[in-house]
Amino acid sequence: MWRPTMLRQIFSVFALGFLTLTASCQTVSDTAGGAGWLTGQVVDERGVPIRARLEIDGEAIDTEIDGTFAIAPTEALVYRMEFSADGHYPMRQTFSHAELQDDGDLGRITLVQRADNRTLFVFGGDAMIGRRFYDPFDGEPVLVTPENRLEDSRALLREMKPYLERADYASINLETPIFDAPPGPSAPKFVTFFSAPETLEALEWAGTDYVALGNNHTYDFLEPGLDVTLAHLSASELDFSGAGKTEREALAAHRERLAGTDYDLLSYVGWPAGPPTQSAEDDKGGAALGTEENLVATSRQSVATGGVPVLQYHGGLEYVEEPTLTVETRVKHAIDAGAALVVAHHPHVTQGLELYEDKLIAWSLGNFLFDQYFYSAQSAALLYVWMDGDQFYHAETVPIYIKGYHPTPAVGAMRNKINRRVYELSSARNTFLQRSGGHLILRSGNTVAADALRFNIETDCQQGRVRQGKDLLARGDFDAHALFDVKDRSWIEPAGMVRVQSEPGTDWDQAMILDIPVGETLITGMRKFQRVFTKGTPMSLRAKVESTSDVTIDAYLQIRAEGERLSDALARGRKIKLGRISVTPDTPVSIDIDFDSPRTRARSLRVLLEVTSHDEAAQVELDDLKLIEWETPFEAGLSGCSVDGAR
Repeated sequence: MWRPTMLRQIFSVFALGFLTLTASCQTVSDTAGGAGWLTGQVVDERGVPIRARLEIDGEAIDTEIDGTFAIAPTEALVYRMEFSADGHYPMRQTFSHAELQDDGDLGRITLVQRADNRTLFVFGGDAMIGRRFYDPFDGEPVLVTPENRLEDSRALLREMKPYLERADYASINLETPIFDAPPGPSAPKFVTFFSAPETLEALEWAGTDYVALGNNHTYDFLEPGLDVTLAHLSASELDFSGAGKTEREALAAHRERLAGTDYDLLSYVGWPAGPPTQSAEDDKGGAALGTEENLVATSRQSVATGGVPVLQYHGGLEYVEEPTLTVETRVKHAIDAGAALVVAHHPHVTQGLELYEDKLIAWSLGNFLFDQYFYSAQSAALLYVWMDGDQFYHAETVPIYIKGYHPTPAVGAMRNKINRRVYELSSARNTFLQRSGGHLILRSGNTVAADALRFNIETDCQQGRVRQGKDLLARGDFDAHALFDVKDRSWIEPAGMVRVQSEPGTDWDQAMILDIPVGETLITGMRKFQRVFTKGTPMSLRAKVESTSDVTIDAYLQIRAEGERLSDALARGRKIKLGRISVTPDTPVSIDIDFDSPRTRARSLRVLLEVTSHDEAAQVELDDLKLIEWETPFEAGLSGCSVDGAR
């Protein structure tokens, strides 16, 4: 589990905004196409420099023989970079111009060598295309229309396709039944949904090879729904396992021969639920139940028949940092019984990686393609795993942001947030990740702490002492608001009154603009609630504001109580006034309000800003909005304060 002492070992502020090595940074010479602001070095997984090729949106260069490059690509809002070298797996890295404009050093980019018995697996988290994709909240667009289901479904996966299709074998957790219309009643449970058959075609198109069915939504429409789902899957090109008409069928592995090795793909749900139970039994269908007995037995059976068991386990608690002890015990006993690799899911948020007995466990990757509106459930990761037969060789995590229900590469502050969380939760389990450009990598046997990684950490100073924390939003600079042709729907934006646009003279530095008629009040802020936060903890609201005329800003914390309906909370949830800020014309103001998060009876929270103009209409610019949760008290000896105590 993450501990505050770990934060004290991780120093703050790296200009690129995500992470870097604390080891001395290489100075990259003006090479590979002449002097340039974008620099880095390509190495293999042992850290040995290799000559490589770099392609950026149609422009291509070869690095120097020592792998270094320094180039000035055509300026763009997003740089999609493809690194390749003879005898190595190519890798894509994606960056925004906003995060590179102060420091364009990518550091080391690692490419993994190919080998005759080596296989690259790619794993994504929970996926569905149903519910709010078809029938969204008021004011949100319909993302999948009946007349364009396949085209619209593929569009959702457009940015992920280049990441999935490079795999030798790509896997997604399919957390939904599949049919056009329910073939019967749903299970008597609080949340049920389904996705259209075009979902399978879209996943195939994007590069998915296998879907795991061992989860708590496969049986949402009971036997008739399972029958139709299995029929659609059998007619598709996708491999699958983890559900069936009987327990024996559900527990059966899908065997896939890759690079001379027979891998057995197994998938389980962690609890039976019901009645009726969502798990399969002797005389009924459902998902494979992931008891310790079943995990151990199926792992042993796989090994006994010449297979290498690769397990996916769907269980634990939602929106937490660590697996439950039950999940951890079952998974590790499965590895003791022969499982070679385990990928877990269900929490809907990222957790850490762990090397256990030299076998890799990914405790949770979060979502992959999902319609959850909670801010915390929109941060996720893809996992690349290179296996040499039954031996773990190398892994790489790719941070992704589920933006407006579209999975997109995470850039800037969101990349920093995701990578920091995965790094810290992995380190707490004695599994130490390193940097590869904007990704994190793990080498086999890497259970000894190397040079720590730096992250952009929020700081606050008081008389020479400093506290450190994290921004729960990681999107309030607005610089990624419309990247990847997907609008970030995190904010309240009344039509015609709120927009996000670039600063004069730049395309990449974005801010929110509020147009307020004279004497009127405009409400903006978080569109939905932040579900994951620490109760009874110091927090701060920060932002930069500038206005063309006098305005006042009243800041509120709105609470969604336990058991309160979302619609009721959004409309009438209890509001706590945090403070009032006065802004005069053309005088920038920094909002910095301290408060404590609710101690009890709060399910989630959000920040609202009521902006009122006075004698004249106002155009208000809002930028660098942060909701900071502090993780340490004010202490001496931490990085982040100058001698005079300034931030």
